[in-house]
Amino acid sequence: MGPMVMLAATVVSAAGAAASGIAASNAASYQAQVAKNQAMLASQRAEIGMQDASLKSAELGMQSRATMGKLAAGLASSGLDINTGSTRGVLEGEREITKMGARDYAKAASYDWWATKQQQVSALGEAELQKSKAEMAGYAGAVGAGQSLLGGASKLNEQYGWFGG
Repeated sequence: MGPMVMLAATVVSAAGAAASGIAASNAASYQAQVAKNQAMLASQRAEIGMQDASLKSAELGMQSRATMGKLAAGLASSGLDINTGSTRGVLEGEREITKMGARDYAKAASYDWWATKQQQVSALGEAELQKSKAEMAGYAGAVGAGQSLLGGASKLNEQYGWFGG
């Protein structure tokens, strides 16, 4: 192989290494943006979930009060005193059952919010990782190009004494 062909091969190899680094950097930058978008969506899902939970909790409260009103009216229309004895106990028991249902729903909503927030944190971590990968890929491409140039120069020097050696 002649010196000009060897020089051209060295330049092409260096350009390939640089282009590979740029491509890897661009791919990692894209993945970083995807992860940031996923984090933003997770945050929005968490907030919407909490708003839905608040509305559902209010709805459950209204349904509970309606059920309690119907139960009290039914007992009172039967001639029972709803403020004393076992009828009062029935109403208090029903009230506790509905409170437990609302608490269970609130607990599930809180867990969903927490899980979605964890997805957000994970996505933000992935975004930072990909951002670092993008920076390192650029450096790796430059180092690879430099390595190709230095390796080619060394071979040219060994075979043709181009650099005084």
